[in-house]
Amino acid sequence: MPDRFPPDLLERLDEVREVDVETRSASGELHRTIIWVVVVGGEPYVRSVRGVAGIWYRELLADPAAAGLVIDGTRHAVRFEPAADQVSVEAVSAALRAKYGRRARASTAAMLVPRTLRTTMRIVPGG
Repeated sequence: MPDRFPPDLLERLDEVREVDVETRSASGELHRTIIWVVVVGGEPYVRSVRGVAGIWYRELLADPAAAGLVIDGTRHAVRFEPAADQVSVEAVSAALRAKYGRRARASTAAMLVPRTLRTTMRIVPGG
């Protein structure tokens, strides 16, 4: 399994405003949630706007193998790795401000509060 995304997919992730994350409930029900994604240092990152209370985030932690990322209608098997170290959190926060800040100030601000920072996740290929 490759440990990096192809350059064209990283470029698309850097451009696209929103993607869907797929998770499964404990009963097996599939959920799709719209999330924001940023690319930092050649790696995509996400964060839960609801912090640890976000349903997709909780389902992801409960069953990481069931996760998928849907970009432009295509599902990609992915894994999410915690990236809540200070360096990653600061870099992702800066990338969120740069990508979303001007058009969605209130939403961007919600992604930068302490309760969301600990949900910073790196997305890696595979499942």
